[in-house]
Amino acid sequence: MGYKRLVASLTLVACVGVPLHADALHPSSACRKAGLTRTTNGIKFTCIKSGKKLVWNKGVAAKSSATATTTTTTIPPSPTSFSNLVENYKGISYAAWLKSREKVQISKSSSIEVNVVLGPTTKQSYSTPERAFALVSRHYAGFTEPSRVDVLTFNFADRDWAVQKMDELMPNKGSRWIYDVACSSASNCGGGGAFSDGTNKFLVVIAAGVSDLHKEGTLEAHEFTHVIQQAIMKAGNPWPLVHPWPPSWYWEGQAEYAQNAAMFFESFDMYTKRRGDVLSELFRNSTFDKAYIESYLVINGSDDWRKAHHQWRQYDIGSMFVEILTALKGPDSTMEMWRLAQTGVGFSDAFKQIYGTSFESALPIMAKAMALQLGR
Repeated sequence: MGYKRLVASLTLVACVGVPLHADALHPSSACRKAGLTRTTNGIKFTCIKSGKKLVWNKGVAAKSSATATTTTTTIPPSPTSFSNLVENYKGISYAAWLKSREKVQISKSSSIEVNVVLGPTTKQSYSTPERAFALVSRHYAGFTEPSRVDVLTFNFADRDWAVQKMDELMPNKGSRWIYDVACSSASNCGGGGAFSDGTNKFLVVIAAGVSDLHKEGTLEAHEFTHVIQQAIMKAGNPWPLVHPWPPSWYWEGQAEYAQNAAMFFESFDMYTKRRGDVLSELFRNSTFDKAYIESYLVINGSDDWRKAHHQWRQYDIGSMFVEILTALKGPDSTMEMWRLAQTGVGFSDAFKQIYGTSFESALPIMAKAMALQLGR
Protein backbone atom coordinates (compact mmCIF):
# COMPACT_ATOMS: atom_id res chain seq x y z
CA MET A 1 0.00 0.00 0.00
CA GLY A 2 1.28 3.43 -0.83
CA TYR A 3 3.65 2.24 -3.55
CA LYS A 4 3.58 3.22 -7.19
CA ARG A 5 6.41 1.67 -9.15
CA LEU A 6 7.67 3.16 -12.38
CA VAL A 7 10.48 1.33 -14.14
CA ALA A 8 11.22 3.09 -17.38
CA SER A 9 13.90 4.44 -19.61
CA LEU A 10 13.84 8.22 -19.29
CA THR A 11 14.50 8.41 -23.01
CA LEU A 12 11.05 6.96 -23.58
CA VAL A 13 9.29 8.63 -20.68
CA ALA A 14 10.41 12.02 -21.91
CA CYS A 15 7.99 11.67 -24.81
CA VAL A 16 4.92 11.41 -22.57
CA GLY A 17 2.51 14.33 -22.98
CA VAL A 18 3.65 17.22 -25.16
CA PRO A 19 6.48 16.05 -27.44
CA LEU A 20 9.77 17.47 -26.24
CA HIS A 21 10.67 18.68 -29.73
CA ALA A 22 7.22 20.00 -30.56
CA ASP A 23 7.55 22.99 -32.89
CA ALA A 24 11.25 23.27 -32.02
CA LEU A 25 13.66 24.99 -34.37
CA HIS A 26 17.39 24.73 -33.93
CA PRO A 27 19.47 27.79 -34.91
CA SER A 28 22.08 26.94 -37.60
CA SER A 29 19.97 24.04 -38.90
CA ALA A 30 19.44 23.90 -42.66
CA CYS A 31 16.66 25.79 -44.42
CA ARG A 32 15.67 25.85 -48.09
CA LYS A 33 15.36 29.48 -49.25
CA ALA A 34 16.99 32.72 -48.13
CA GLY A 35 14.51 35.19 -46.68
CA LEU A 36 12.02 32.62 -45.42
CA THR A 37 10.84 33.28 -41.87
CA ARG A 38 9.34 31.07 -39.20
CA THR A 39 8.09 31.96 -35.73
CA THR A 40 8.55 29.32 -33.02
CA ASN A 41 7.78 29.81 -29.32
CA GLY A 42 7.75 33.59 -29.71
CA ILE A 43 11.05 33.69 -31.62
CA LYS A 44 11.11 34.70 -35.28
CA PHE A 45 13.82 32.93 -37.30
CA THR A 46 15.04 33.95 -40.77
CA CYS A 47 16.72 31.77 -43.37
CA ILE A 48 20.11 33.30 -44.22
CA LYS A 49 23.14 32.34 -46.28
CA SER A 50 26.16 31.33 -44.25
CA GLY A 51 29.09 30.53 -46.50
CA LYS A 52 27.68 28.10 -49.07
CA LYS A 53 24.85 26.92 -46.83
CA LEU A 54 21.35 28.18 -46.06
CA VAL A 55 20.68 28.08 -42.31
CA TRP A 56 18.26 29.55 -39.77
CA ASN A 57 19.68 32.48 -37.81
CA LYS A 58 19.47 32.84 -34.03
CA GLY A 59 16.16 34.68 -34.30
CA VAL A 60 14.57 37.71 -32.72
CA ALA A 61 11.73 37.94 -30.21
CA ALA A 62 8.41 38.33 -32.02
CA LYS A 63 5.73 40.51 -30.47
CA SER A 64 2.13 41.20 -31.47
CA SER A 65 0.41 44.52 -30.72
CA ALA A 66 -3.24 44.91 -29.71
CA THR A 67 -4.08 45.62 -33.35
CA ALA A 68 -2.50 42.33 -34.42
CA THR A 69 0.32 44.12 -36.23
CA THR A 70 3.41 41.95 -35.90
CA THR A 71 6.62 43.69 -34.87
CA THR A 72 10.00 42.29 -34.02
CA THR A 73 12.43 43.30 -31.31
CA THR A 74 16.10 42.56 -31.74
CA ILE A 75 17.45 40.30 -29.04
CA PRO A 76 20.12 42.12 -27.01
CA PRO A 77 23.72 41.12 -27.78
CA SER A 78 24.92 38.16 -25.76
CA PRO A 79 27.93 38.51 -23.45
CA THR A 80 30.88 36.40 -24.53
CA SER A 81 33.32 37.05 -21.69
CA PHE A 82 33.64 38.87 -18.39
CA SER A 83 35.15 41.80 -20.30
CA ASN A 84 31.83 42.56 -22.04
CA LEU A 85 29.42 41.11 -19.46
CA VAL A 86 28.35 44.45 -18.01
CA GLU A 87 28.02 46.02 -21.45
CA ASN A 88 25.76 43.17 -22.59
CA TYR A 89 23.91 42.49 -19.34
CA LYS A 90 20.52 42.69 -21.10
CA GLY A 91 21.41 39.63 -23.16
CA ILE A 92 22.36 37.37 -20.25
CA SER A 93 19.06 35.57 -19.67
CA TYR A 94 18.39 34.84 -23.35
CA ALA A 95 21.96 33.67 -23.97
CA ALA A 96 21.76 31.28 -21.01
CA TRP A 97 18.33 29.96 -22.00
CA LEU A 98 19.45 29.42 -25.61
CA LYS A 99 22.55 27.47 -24.59
CA SER A 100 20.44 25.33 -22.27
CA ARG A 101 17.81 24.81 -24.97
CA GLU A 102 20.42 23.68 -27.47
CA LYS A 103 21.91 21.21 -24.95
CA VAL A 104 18.50 19.68 -24.16
CA GLN A 105 17.64 19.41 -27.87
CA ILE A 106 20.77 17.57 -28.92
CA SER A 107 21.06 15.26 -25.89
CA LYS A 108 19.57 11.97 -24.83
CA SER A 109 18.59 11.25 -21.25
CA SER A 110 20.09 8.39 -19.29
CA SER A 111 18.13 5.23 -18.59
CA ILE A 112 17.13 5.58 -14.94
CA GLU A 113 14.77 3.48 -12.85
CA VAL A 114 12.26 5.74 -11.10
CA ASN A 115 10.44 4.26 -8.11
CA VAL A 116 7.63 6.45 -6.73
CA VAL A 117 6.61 5.72 -3.13
CA LEU A 118 3.33 7.53 -2.54
CA GLY A 119 1.72 8.26 0.82
CA PRO A 120 -1.56 6.44 1.59
CA THR A 121 -3.67 9.62 1.23
CA THR A 122 -1.31 11.63 -0.97
CA LYS A 123 -1.93 12.93 -4.49
CA GLN A 124 1.06 14.01 -6.54
CA SER A 125 1.23 17.70 -7.42
CA TYR A 126 3.17 16.69 -10.54
CA SER A 127 2.31 13.22 -11.76
CA THR A 128 5.29 12.50 -14.03
CA PRO A 129 8.52 13.15 -12.10
CA GLU A 130 10.32 10.89 -14.59
CA ARG A 131 9.72 13.52 -17.31
CA ALA A 132 11.32 16.25 -15.19
CA PHE A 133 14.25 13.93 -14.45
CA ALA A 134 14.60 13.23 -18.16
CA LEU A 135 14.82 16.90 -19.10
CA VAL A 136 17.43 17.64 -16.43
CA SER A 137 19.31 14.49 -17.50
CA ARG A 138 19.48 15.89 -21.02
CA HIS A 139 20.43 19.36 -19.76
CA TYR A 140 23.47 17.85 -18.02
CA ALA A 141 24.06 14.89 -20.32
CA GLY A 142 27.61 13.56 -20.10
CA PHE A 143 27.94 13.74 -16.32
CA THR A 144 27.58 10.98 -13.75
CA GLU A 145 23.97 10.06 -13.07
CA PRO A 146 22.28 7.38 -10.93
CA SER A 147 20.83 4.15 -12.25
CA ARG A 148 17.84 4.40 -9.88
CA VAL A 149 16.06 7.10 -7.86
CA ASP A 150 13.38 6.56 -5.20
CA VAL A 151 10.83 9.37 -4.99
CA LEU A 152 9.05 9.62 -1.64
CA THR A 153 5.94 11.81 -1.91
CA PHE A 154 3.65 12.67 1.00
CA ASN A 155 1.17 15.24 2.34
CA PHE A 156 0.72 16.55 5.89
CA ALA A 157 -1.68 13.74 6.82
CA ASP A 158 0.96 11.20 5.80
CA ARG A 159 3.86 12.97 7.51
CA ASP A 160 4.53 10.36 10.21
CA TRP A 161 4.32 7.63 7.60
CA ALA A 162 6.83 9.55 5.45
CA VAL A 163 9.38 9.81 8.27
CA GLN A 164 9.21 6.06 8.83
CA LYS A 165 9.43 5.40 5.10
CA MET A 166 12.43 7.69 4.68
CA ASP A 167 14.23 5.80 7.43
CA GLU A 168 13.59 2.59 5.49
CA LEU A 169 14.68 3.98 2.12
CA MET A 170 17.65 6.04 3.33
CA PRO A 171 18.64 5.07 6.88
CA ASN A 172 20.41 7.57 9.12
CA LYS A 173 20.10 10.46 6.68
CA GLY A 174 18.10 12.88 8.78
CA SER A 175 14.42 11.98 8.43
CA ARG A 176 13.77 14.60 11.14
CA TRP A 177 14.16 17.07 8.25
CA ILE A 178 10.59 16.20 7.26
CA TYR A 179 9.24 17.53 10.59
CA ASP A 180 11.59 20.48 10.92
CA VAL A 181 11.83 21.78 7.35
CA ALA A 182 9.75 20.15 4.63
CA CYS A 183 6.46 19.82 6.51
CA SER A 184 6.53 21.58 9.85
CA SER A 185 2.77 22.25 9.86
CA ALA A 186 -0.33 21.82 7.73
CA SER A 187 0.09 25.36 6.37
CA ASN A 188 3.84 24.98 5.86
CA CYS A 189 4.12 21.68 4.06
CA GLY A 190 5.80 21.83 0.67
CA GLY A 191 9.15 21.62 -1.05
CA GLY A 192 11.64 18.84 -1.46
CA GLY A 193 15.04 17.42 -0.71
CA ALA A 194 17.60 15.09 -2.29
CA PHE A 195 19.61 12.54 -0.35
CA SER A 196 22.38 10.04 -1.09
CA ASP A 197 24.25 7.50 0.99
CA GLY A 198 27.30 7.70 -1.26
CA THR A 199 26.77 4.24 -2.76
CA ASN A 200 24.75 5.13 -5.85
CA LYS A 201 21.54 5.12 -3.82
CA PHE A 202 19.43 8.27 -4.17
CA LEU A 203 16.21 9.50 -2.63
CA VAL A 204 14.13 12.51 -3.65
CA VAL A 205 11.56 13.56 -1.02
CA ILE A 206 8.59 15.67 -2.13
CA ALA A 207 6.17 17.30 0.32
CA ALA A 208 2.97 17.66 -1.70
CA GLY A 209 1.37 20.58 0.15
CA VAL A 210 -1.55 22.86 -0.68
CA SER A 211 0.50 25.18 -2.89
CA ASP A 212 0.06 25.31 -6.65
CA LEU A 213 3.68 26.40 -7.14
CA HIS A 214 4.99 22.97 -8.09
CA LYS A 215 2.57 21.63 -10.66
CA GLU A 216 4.93 22.08 -13.60
CA GLY A 217 7.69 19.70 -12.55
CA THR A 218 10.09 22.42 -11.44
CA LEU A 219 10.46 21.00 -7.93
CA GLU A 220 11.28 17.55 -9.28
CA ALA A 221 13.75 19.08 -11.77
CA HIS A 222 15.35 21.07 -8.95
CA GLU A 223 15.85 18.02 -6.75
CA PHE A 224 17.15 15.86 -9.58
CA THR A 225 19.82 18.49 -10.24
CA HIS A 226 20.91 17.91 -6.65
CA VAL A 227 20.93 14.17 -7.34
CA ILE A 228 23.40 14.71 -10.19
CA GLN A 229 25.56 16.93 -7.98
CA GLN A 230 25.66 14.23 -5.30
CA ALA A 231 26.26 11.49 -7.86
CA ILE A 232 29.33 13.36 -9.11
CA MET A 233 30.59 13.98 -5.56
CA LYS A 234 29.87 10.33 -4.64
CA ALA A 235 28.35 11.46 -1.34
CA GLY A 236 25.35 13.18 0.16
CA ASN A 237 25.94 16.83 0.92
CA PRO A 238 27.39 17.67 4.35
CA TRP A 239 26.08 20.64 6.32
CA PRO A 240 27.52 23.13 6.58
CA LEU A 241 29.23 22.67 3.25
CA VAL A 242 32.99 22.52 3.50
CA HIS A 243 35.94 22.25 1.14
CA PRO A 244 35.84 21.03 -1.57
CA TRP A 245 32.04 21.32 -1.77
CA PRO A 246 30.92 24.45 -3.67
CA PRO A 247 29.07 27.06 -1.58
CA SER A 248 25.39 26.71 -0.70
CA TRP A 249 24.38 29.49 -3.09
CA TYR A 250 26.05 27.60 -5.94
CA TRP A 251 24.52 24.30 -4.85
CA GLU A 252 20.99 25.77 -4.73
CA GLY A 253 21.48 28.39 -7.42
CA GLN A 254 22.35 25.77 -10.01
CA ALA A 255 19.27 23.71 -9.16
CA GLU A 256 17.06 26.83 -9.22
CA TYR A 257 18.40 27.84 -12.63
CA ALA A 258 18.17 24.31 -14.05
CA GLN A 259 14.57 23.77 -12.94
CA ASN A 260 13.38 26.55 -15.24
CA ALA A 261 15.93 26.17 -18.03
CA ALA A 262 15.16 22.46 -18.42
CA MET A 263 11.39 22.47 -17.89
CA PHE A 264 10.81 25.49 -20.16
CA PHE A 265 13.48 24.93 -22.78
CA GLU A 266 10.84 25.20 -25.50
CA SER A 267 9.62 28.67 -24.48
CA PHE A 268 11.74 31.68 -23.59
CA ASP A 269 8.55 33.47 -22.53
CA MET A 270 7.79 30.79 -19.93
CA TYR A 271 11.41 30.70 -18.80
CA THR A 272 11.32 34.48 -18.34
CA LYS A 273 8.04 34.31 -16.41
CA ARG A 274 9.24 31.65 -13.98
CA ARG A 275 12.62 33.36 -13.67
CA GLY A 276 10.71 36.47 -12.62
CA ASP A 277 8.87 34.46 -9.97
CA VAL A 278 12.19 33.24 -8.53
CA LEU A 279 13.71 36.74 -8.52
CA SER A 280 10.59 38.65 -7.43
CA GLU A 281 11.92 39.71 -4.03
CA LEU A 282 15.20 40.87 -5.54
CA PHE A 283 13.29 43.08 -7.99
CA ARG A 284 11.07 44.53 -5.24
CA ASN A 285 13.72 45.33 -2.65
CA SER A 286 16.31 47.97 -3.50
CA THR A 287 18.57 46.62 -0.73
CA PHE A 288 19.84 44.06 -3.20
CA ASP A 289 22.32 46.23 -5.06
CA LYS A 290 25.84 45.54 -6.33
CA ALA A 291 27.41 45.96 -2.88
CA TYR A 292 24.99 43.54 -1.24
CA ILE A 293 25.34 40.93 -3.98
CA GLU A 294 29.12 41.11 -3.86
CA SER A 295 29.17 40.79 -0.08
CA TYR A 296 26.73 37.86 -0.21
CA LEU A 297 28.68 35.68 -2.64
CA VAL A 298 31.13 34.32 -0.08
CA ILE A 299 32.57 30.83 -0.48
CA ASN A 300 31.15 28.61 2.29
CA GLY A 301 30.60 31.46 4.72
CA SER A 302 30.81 31.32 8.51
CA ASP A 303 27.94 30.89 10.97
CA ASP A 304 27.80 34.68 11.35
CA TRP A 305 27.51 35.08 7.58
CA ARG A 306 24.65 32.55 7.50
CA LYS A 307 22.82 34.33 10.31
CA ALA A 308 23.15 37.69 8.52
CA HIS A 309 21.60 36.52 5.26
CA HIS A 310 18.19 35.06 4.57
CA GLN A 311 18.28 31.46 3.37
CA TRP A 312 16.31 32.31 0.23
CA ARG A 313 19.20 34.34 -1.19
CA GLN A 314 21.05 31.14 -2.01
CA TYR A 315 18.25 30.37 -4.46
CA ASP A 316 17.63 33.70 -6.21
CA ILE A 317 21.07 35.34 -6.11
CA GLY A 318 22.62 31.94 -6.66
CA SER A 319 20.50 31.30 -9.74
CA MET A 320 21.53 34.64 -11.27
CA PHE A 321 25.17 33.73 -10.68
CA VAL A 322 24.77 30.36 -12.42
CA GLU A 323 22.74 31.94 -15.22
CA ILE A 324 25.67 34.23 -16.04
CA LEU A 325 28.10 31.32 -16.17
CA THR A 326 25.69 29.40 -18.40
CA ALA A 327 25.36 32.42 -20.70
CA LEU A 328 29.14 32.57 -21.06
CA LYS A 329 30.08 28.91 -21.40
CA GLY A 330 26.93 26.76 -21.35
CA PRO A 331 25.37 24.44 -18.76
CA ASP A 332 28.17 21.86 -18.92
CA SER A 333 30.63 24.39 -17.51
CA THR A 334 28.53 24.81 -14.36
CA MET A 335 28.42 21.06 -13.72
CA GLU A 336 32.13 20.73 -14.46
CA MET A 337 32.64 22.66 -11.22
CA TRP A 338 31.38 19.57 -9.38
CA ARG A 339 33.58 17.19 -11.33
CA LEU A 340 36.63 19.20 -10.28
CA ALA A 341 35.36 19.49 -6.70
CA GLN A 342 35.16 15.71 -6.45
CA THR A 343 38.89 15.54 -7.14
CA GLY A 344 39.56 17.95 -4.27
CA VAL A 345 39.83 21.18 -6.26
CA GLY A 346 38.43 24.15 -4.34
CA PHE A 347 35.78 26.48 -5.72
CA SER A 348 38.13 29.36 -6.57
CA ASP A 349 40.64 27.13 -8.36
CA ALA A 350 37.89 25.28 -10.24
CA PHE A 351 36.35 28.59 -11.29
CA LYS A 352 39.64 29.82 -12.72
CA GLN A 353 40.28 26.55 -14.58
CA ILE A 354 36.86 26.62 -16.25
CA TYR A 355 36.24 30.32 -16.83
CA GLY A 356 39.78 31.56 -17.38
CA THR A 357 39.79 34.20 -14.66
CA SER A 358 39.79 34.15 -10.90
CA PHE A 359 36.56 34.14 -8.92
CA GLU A 360 37.79 37.18 -7.02
CA SER A 361 38.32 39.14 -10.27
CA ALA A 362 35.03 38.03 -11.82
CA LEU A 363 32.88 38.64 -8.74
CA PRO A 364 32.59 42.48 -8.90
CA ILE A 365 31.85 42.27 -12.62
CA MET A 366 29.16 39.64 -12.10
CA ALA A 367 27.68 41.55 -9.15
CA LYS A 368 27.39 44.70 -11.26
CA ALA A 369 25.75 42.84 -14.14
CA MET A 370 23.29 41.23 -11.73
CA ALA A 371 22.45 44.57 -10.13
CA LEU A 372 21.85 46.12 -13.55
CA GLN A 373 19.45 43.29 -14.40
CA LEU A 374 17.52 44.20 -11.24
CA GLY A 375 17.39 47.87 -12.26
CA ARG A 376 20.00 49.02 -9.72
